[in-house]
Amino acid sequence: MSDKTKIYALIPILLGIVGACAYWLGTKHNNLDHMSKDAQRRVVKVNGVMEYIENNYVDDVEKDMLLEKSLNDILKNLDPHSSYIRKEDMQRAREDIEGNYVGIGIRFHIYKDTLIVRSVIPGGPSDKAGLLPGDRIISVDGEDIGNIGIDTEGVMKRLKGNELSKVSLGILREGEEMFKALIRTRIYVNSVDAAYMMNENTGYIRLDKFAERTYQDFVLAARSLKVRGMKKMVIDLRDNGGGYLDVAINILDELLPKGEPIVFTKGKNRKKQIYNSTKNGMFKDMELVVLINENSASASEILAGAIQDNDRGYVVGRRSFGKGLVQETHPFNDGSEIRLTVARYYTPSGRSIQRPYGEGIDYSEAHYDRYRNGEMFEVDSSYFADSLKYYTLKKKRPVYGGGGIMPDYFVPRDTSGYSSYFNLVVGAGITIDYALKFYDNNKAYLKQFGSVKEFYEKFRMTDNDWNDFYNFAKENGIPYMDNVELSKERLENRIASDIAAFEWDFSGMIYVSVKEDTEVKKALEVIGNKKPAAL
Repeated sequence: MSDKTKIYALIPILLGIVGACAYWLGTKHNNLDHMSKDAQRRVVKVNGVMEYIENNYVDDVEKDMLLEKSLNDILKNLDPHSSYIRKEDMQRAREDIEGNYVGIGIRFHIYKDTLIVRSVIPGGPSDKAGLLPGDRIISVDGEDIGNIGIDTEGVMKRLKGNELSKVSLGILREGEEMFKALIRTRIYVNSVDAAYMMNENTGYIRLDKFAERTYQDFVLAARSLKVRGMKKMVIDLRDNGGGYLDVAINILDELLPKGEPIVFTKGKNRKKQIYNSTKNGMFKDMELVVLINENSASASEILAGAIQDNDRGYVVGRRSFGKGLVQETHPFNDGSEIRLTVARYYTPSGRSIQRPYGEGIDYSEAHYDRYRNGEMFEVDSSYFADSLKYYTLKKKRPVYGGGGIMPDYFVPRDTSGYSSYFNLVVGAGITIDYALKFYDNNKAYLKQFGSVKEFYEKFRMTDNDWNDFYNFAKENGIPYMDNVELSKERLENRIASDIAAFEWDFSGMIYVSVKEDTEVKKALEVIGNKKPAAL
C-alpha cells in the first residue's frame, strides 16, 4: 500500500475521532449554540454513529471508553506531548508536576517482599511519629503486607489517602515489633535534591523538577550557601524533566539583571509572548555554570538556554532532550483533562528548543538513537550546520539550534570502571540491598562520622566488606566475576552513596556520587577560570 493510499484509508478513522472529540466538547457545554455549523454537523454525525453502535453492535460496548480512546488517538497524531488524562489519572499527574501529595512522608525501598523505610521527610507524619531509616513496615491498618508480592503501586495505594485521614502501621525495628498511629498530611517534596559547598567559594545546587515550591526551595538553598561563602554557583539540571514555566522564569529573575530576555513563545493561534527578567536578581553577579544532559527537558532547557544566550554563564554536559512545546490544559466536567500543545518555546537568540518529530521519526527512541550514533560519547557535528547557527546576545558566540540545548562544554558519558559484573549488580539493585544490610549492621560505626563529607573522605571497604558483598551478590543470583577488578573503585562509590542515602537522606547519596562525577569535575574546571576549550 502506498503512503497516499494509507492516508486515504485513515481519513474515515480521523473523521470519526474528530467527531468523537466534538461530541465530547458538546456534552461538556450541554448545547451546540457556541459551536460552528461544521462542528455541529460532526456532533450530530458522531451521535448517530454512537447510537447505531449501541443499538446494533454484536457485543456490549462501553461508550465512554470508546470516546476516551478516540481522544487519545487524535492527540497522539498531533504531537508527542499533547495528551488526554483520564479522571482516574489526574491526581497522580497533578502530584508529579506540583511536587506534593497526601501521605505519611517517607522514601521507601522494597527488598525481598519487605517494605523498608529508606528516609523520613522532615516534619512529616512519619518524622513526628518517630519512624527511622531501616524500619520495616509489616502491616498497614491491620493488613499484613509481607509476603504478598507488594510493589510500588501497592505501597502508594496503602500509604496515600485523604488529608487528615488516619493510618496505623505495624513496624519491625531490630527485632522488636511496635505500632504507630499516623495522620496523613500534605507532603511537599523539596525540589532541591542537594545543596552544599564544593570548595571554599563554589556552591552546588541540584534541582529535581520545577514544581510549585521550587523557586522558594532554590532561593532558601542559594541564600544559605551564600552565607557560607558561595561566590560561584553550579546548578545541576541533569535528569530534570521540567515543570512550570513561571517557576523557571522566577529562578532566572534571581540570576539575571533586570530587563534581560528569558524566553518567548508563539503558535499559530497564540500571539508571540515575550518574558523578560523583572528585577536585578540577588545572584546576578555570581559566576555560574549549568549542568544538563539528555534527560534535561522543558523548563530545564529554558533556564539553560537563557543563561547561555545572555552570556550569563556556561552550559556543561550533553545536548538536552529537546522538549519545547507549550501545553494548555482544558478540563472537562467529569474531572478529566486535555493538555493541548498551543505554542513553541524559543530561547532569547531565537532557537526553537523542540527537536523534530512527525512522520518517519520515532520520538520515543531518541535516547537509543543517541547511543547508536555515538552522540553520548562525542559531539555530533551535524548539529553545527550554518543553518542551525545563532549567536549569543552580548559576546556574539555561536550557539546551535536543531532541538535541545547544545552545551558550551561537551562531556562524554563516562564509561570508565564499568564491567559486566558492575552492570549486573547495579541493574539488579544489589548495591542498594547490600547498603541496607550494611546500614542495619553498622549503625554505631556510621554515627562516628560527623558529616557525609567526613564519611566520603574516610570510608573505605575492607577485604571483609568486599567478601561479604560478593557473597551477598551470589546469594541473590550474581556470582563473582574476575572483571569486578575493573570496576572496584566505581562500585565502592556506588555502595558508599547508597549507604549515605540511609544515613544522610538523598542529599547524602548525591554528595558521595557527585565527587566522582566527570561532568561536575568539568563544571568546576570551567568555573575555576582555567578556560578549557569550548565546543
